[in-house]
Amino acid sequence: MWACPDYCESWHRIEYGLASLRVGVRSARRYPPDPSIVASVRSFAAGRLHSLQLSELQDDVELLLTELITNVIIHARTEFEIRLEPSGAGVRVEVTDDNPTMPVGGTLSAAALSGRGLMLVQSMSARWGAHHNPAGGKTVWFEVTPGAVESATVDDVDALLAMWDDSGNYPAQPRTAALVEVVVPDLPVQPLVAAKAHMEDLLREVQLVLLGNDQHPLLIPRWSTLVGIARRLDAAAAEFAEGRRQVRLHALEAAARGQDLVTLHLHLPADAADAATRYSEAVQQAEELGAAGGLLVTAKHIRQHADIRRRYLDSIVEQLAARNNG
Repeated sequence: MWACPDYCESWHRIEYGLASLRVGVRSARRYPPDPSIVASVRSFAAGRLHSLQLSELQDDVELLLTELITNVIIHARTEFEIRLEPSGAGVRVEVTDDNPTMPVGGTLSAAALSGRGLMLVQSMSARWGAHHNPAGGKTVWFEVTPGAVESATVDDVDALLAMWDDSGNYPAQPRTAALVEVVVPDLPVQPLVAAKAHMEDLLREVQLVLLGNDQHPLLIPRWSTLVGIARRLDAAAAEFAEGRRQVRLHALEAAARGQDLVTLHLHLPADAADAATRYSEAVQQAEELGAAGGLLVTAKHIRQHADIRRRYLDSIVEQLAARNNG
């Protein structure tokens, strides 16, 4: 069973100790710009929401908060403070860092957050924004209220695709072989979209793990094993990037049209069977980390979507292998 490195665990011990105090969990905490702290930030947020009797908001808050702190760690690169305060029937979450660079026009721009962060904040929060602070730096904030915001309908497919745009991390590979059509019929659209969304969350967290190891290599056996699994998943995702892109495109276009089921029509090189197999195996390894609650916290969520993911990956491998053997 894997876990955070020792100094990450110390943060968890501090948090759980504070959570047990009669006065409750304090509203703010400051962190270093270190990728290993992501799990600790989530734990703090969960404890604070529990103290506010708003645990029903935990999933949404943790998802949006992860987007914001990822941006701080990768771009602002300063210490940052997380603050959760009650706001009406919900909660206001603030992320304050010491970098004065503001999103354009005082609001979040597409370049301000990695991947689908902007559209997530727009679609899942009741209100959001950003401002300079008198003492320097900036604060980006959002508010979440129980039942106040439903998933936004997105008619622009390009905008919807941007929510899961990871092309910057995994560039398209040149096509060097004839393509084979792979057909996977009647996949449920909403579970497929959810599976893809959680996978992109995990891959983004993998990037943080690798970034953290580059910044602070640790000679701890269990940490080395975790980094090894992260590297394998990152490499496998890059190798199977074209297959992932096509599945995502089909799923999101079907969601934008309001379909319940979608049939995948993929066009992949015959040798992509090996890439799909390595990707599937790497994902299964990441799943095994979920119970640990360590750095790859999002791994626990992709278990919910294992069946549909294996369904289309197994079909891809089977059809491409049959073409190779035919």
